[in-house]
Amino acid sequence: MFMMIPLVDRIRQSADEAALLANFQLSMAELGFSWSNLSIAMNMAEVGYEVLVSNWPETVRLKFHEKTRVDSGFAAQLPPAGMSFTWNDMTLAGHREDSFISVLLAHGIKTGAFASLTDFNGRPYKLVVGAESGHPLVEDLVGQVIILATITLLRLDSLAHAEAAADPGPAAATLNLSGTQHEILKWAAAGKSNSDIAAILELSTSAVSYHLARIYKILGVATKLQAVALLTNAGARGG
Repeated sequence: MFMMIPLVDRIRQSADEAALLANFQLSMAELGFSWSNLSIAMNMAEVGYEVLVSNWPETVRLKFHEKTRVDSGFAAQLPPAGMSFTWNDMTLAGHREDSFISVLLAHGIKTGAFASLTDFNGRPYKLVVGAESGHPLVEDLVGQVIILATITLLRLDSLAHAEAAADPGPAAATLNLSGTQHEILKWAAAGKSNSDIAAILELSTSAVSYHLARIYKILGVATKLQAVALLTNAGARGG
């Protein structure tokens, strides 16, 4: 566990979101995982997952999310919330009929771990790591990966709270939103898609989805339309 200290410090000291996600990916690589993917719930009403950080090929990410949107449809059976399991090429061999498993094997990913967990805000997230090495994963190593993922999400939250210390404007202040969250919701109200907003604000699409999930939680709503309605009402009161 001694090697965890510099990895944890690196994540905790990340100055911004881009550095944080890059440091998470670097930490996974230093633990021996050539592939890693961290996905977070887009909202709490009907859980779907958006990639937060990943070094998978796009085709693999799309296939994974297609399979995990409804866990029961995934042949390898992802664990229920709060659990994880490890796998190796022999384990996956029995699931070759599943298109996602076939992709993993085709890319030489022989061992890894799945985890379906929740962060300290109760928000679901999924973590998958894989390696080309066929060596079995020890429980301690999987635990380290989960700890680093959780700390990454905590740091992401703390960065968002730091933004909220700046003056976000009357409407955003009324709704307890940070400046970035207010900007995202403002552009959503203008009819912009997540990818449009990402381009305008120079964020990743997954970061926009993450912030929207936080906005829904803060405002106590389930949809973008409801959030926009609250913003409009707050703006009218502020004006």
